[in-house]
Amino acid sequence: MKPLISKLTRIVSVLVLGLFILSSCGGGTSGDVQELDELLNAEGQTSLQMIDQAVAEKKLDGDTALLYKLYAVFGDEALPAEYQSAKKFRNSDEVVAEARSRLDSMSGEMKAKIEPFFKRPDDPESYFNLKYADQPAASESSWVPSAYAQRPDSNIYTEFLVSADGKAKVWYPNRDITARAYSGTGNIQVSASSAKQIAEQLKGFLDTDNILQREENLMGRKLVSDGTRGGDDKFDIYVAPGGSDLGLTYCEGNKPCSAYIIINANVGTSRKRVLRTTLAHEVFHAYQYAFKYREPADDWWSEATAVWAEDFIYGGDNTEQDWLHVFIEHPDTSLFDQHNPDNHHYGAYIFPYFYSENYGDDYMRQTWEGCESAGDCLKAVDQVIDGGFKKQWKEFTMWNYNKEPVKKYTDINGFKDVSSDAGGKTGQEMLTADPEDNIEIDMMNPLSAYLTDAINIADPDKVKKLKFKNLKDFTDLNESTGIKALIFYENGRKEVEDWSKLKERSFCIENKDENFSHIMLIFSNGDMKDMIGPTSIKVEGSDNCYNINQKDQRTAVIHFPYSDAGTLKIVDINTTIETDSMGEPVEKAEEGQPYAYLTKWNVRNEFEQVRDAFVVECDGSSVDFLAGWTTRAVGHLHFDLGPEGLAEDGTFSVDLEYGGEAHPNGISEEVPGAQANCISTAIGASSIDVSNMHFTMENVWQGRIYDMTEDGAKIEIFDSCLYDDCTMQTGEPFQTISEPVILEIKKGSDS
Repeated sequence: MKPLISKLTRIVSVLVLGLFILSSCGGGTSGDVQELDELLNAEGQTSLQMIDQAVAEKKLDGDTALLYKLYAVFGDEALPAEYQSAKKFRNSDEVVAEARSRLDSMSGEMKAKIEPFFKRPDDPESYFNLKYADQPAASESSWVPSAYAQRPDSNIYTEFLVSADGKAKVWYPNRDITARAYSGTGNIQVSASSAKQIAEQLKGFLDTDNILQREENLMGRKLVSDGTRGGDDKFDIYVAPGGSDLGLTYCEGNKPCSAYIIINANVGTSRKRVLRTTLAHEVFHAYQYAFKYREPADDWWSEATAVWAEDFIYGGDNTEQDWLHVFIEHPDTSLFDQHNPDNHHYGAYIFPYFYSENYGDDYMRQTWEGCESAGDCLKAVDQVIDGGFKKQWKEFTMWNYNKEPVKKYTDINGFKDVSSDAGGKTGQEMLTADPEDNIEIDMMNPLSAYLTDAINIADPDKVKKLKFKNLKDFTDLNESTGIKALIFYENGRKEVEDWSKLKERSFCIENKDENFSHIMLIFSNGDMKDMIGPTSIKVEGSDNCYNINQKDQRTAVIHFPYSDAGTLKIVDINTTIETDSMGEPVEKAEEGQPYAYLTKWNVRNEFEQVRDAFVVECDGSSVDFLAGWTTRAVGHLHFDLGPEGLAEDGTFSVDLEYGGEAHPNGISEEVPGAQANCISTAIGASSIDVSNMHFTMENVWQGRIYDMTEDGAKIEIFDSCLYDDCTMQTGEPFQTISEPVILEIKKGSDS
């Protein structure tokens, strides 16, 4: 009940928040969000991508590349022109984390150039004070690394506002600053008054929307105190001119660590939605830093959940949806892949969003606690979510189709029309099934999916039934695989089926209600480490739709023979039998036959027989067997209902082919323990491997067909003992089954 309560609580809070959003900013997607979308999705490469490419081409060494990346993060004109770009990025935290981790290994000269980027903005030796204190006119501004040598005369960060709860300080510069525009086109003036307005907006968001307390309650942990940094132990947020990113959260030291935030002043005062969701995002990073986790290995979960936090706090702003296309349109990319495509881990927010939609938000704290205890966020997520990825991944990959009949994502102000079948990632197979087709499944990454659209173009004069066979060839590759089928019928009906545990699935396309136009198959690999495939699924055509497909449960009595002091004795053992029969014609009926099912048949017969407790005599005493002696086997019944096999009275002979296949529940005979009172000892349980038993008995039983119509018939098998001819022991029947075996031939699918 707890997840449901959590989910309902969140829905109520989001609805209330949605009313606030609509009253304060208007409904729908605002222009500032659209502008952000255009900046993030502009053509070309980001500065970071161009720098990485230069490293790959050995044009830059690693340390210089990091320095240039910091220039890009902070919007500094010292970044060489060939690496400047108007395309924005959102992974500044990763750049800063990498630079911090490598700082001690750098040369003294390079370390001196980079260290100012790690000073708080109110520190006189910080990048911001070195660059902007006593800043010359805009036309003369040309800050270069050598400028670090000149100490500024004053500190540009002396002004701040305190949040209503007293937990945070929002700092802003005390003078006008000329800085690089957020859009990447020239410079802009960041006036002290506009910076203060941004600070006032941020304070307002903290006060009105209770961001700190809500995220603290969610994570179950307070922010790590920074001592007296920033003048006291309050959480510090700085409004500062920046480069490409909207915000940046600094971890001070080793995690768990105190943190502070920089919000890009160049975002301006008009982009209220972007400003507040950026604040929610960056504050969530600060709460993540209250846990110990790995960087960069767990950055995918850090960014995915920080983007998710934008929706958690501001459910109707939908800035997080700008990342959907880099994830949902790439189902072949692993959940935790950060850069294929670039920023994929931001779009990965949709996985925690999916899970919250189904189970509530309590798991968020649990996963971050798991990141700390397990030392691996991916493992932590798997351990926390219900049933792990083994259960959830196939559902998630189905949701990402995001079209009818599985358009399941909802959000205040709507959810984007983006689908996993976009971007050329979906295979397509035209099904003629004459006699069969193959659906090829590519090699699949861990935690990924592959989609294929199976389109029915079979000739109805030749093909009456389409059967998807050997599904187990895919699902047996890994215990975490799954197959979801979205079925689009010609009559307009749409259905969703889980084929993950099926051997095969057939459709009688001769029947109007089973004739489908196409089936979208979603193959999923829920394994966290291993790739699987490639493999294929066969689609076979048949010229008729008749089949036998039924499950039966019966009671029986085994007349069990044994020898006691040289005397043959028999004990009756009560049993329960579960049988699964599946079969179809294996040849086309001869011309002149009134019904197409009057031909040769093969019926696969799975049975599982479980015995009650029983006692056998032994030298005047007994051997007491516990209940649960289980026999499992697979057999095939072969019989001919054509003119050569069917007698005038409707009877026919049955051949039994026994064994050679594994039963779905196991291949062994399980024998429970027993107490041998006659020798005063206990007999342990055992397992007998029957996988090598394979034989055929011809004419073992007799059958009779009756109630024949166009739609099917019934078959009775006389004197069946399931796996023998019933006359093993001195002419007595080996087993007596309570009810006769009646098999029904029906016209339609066999699933």
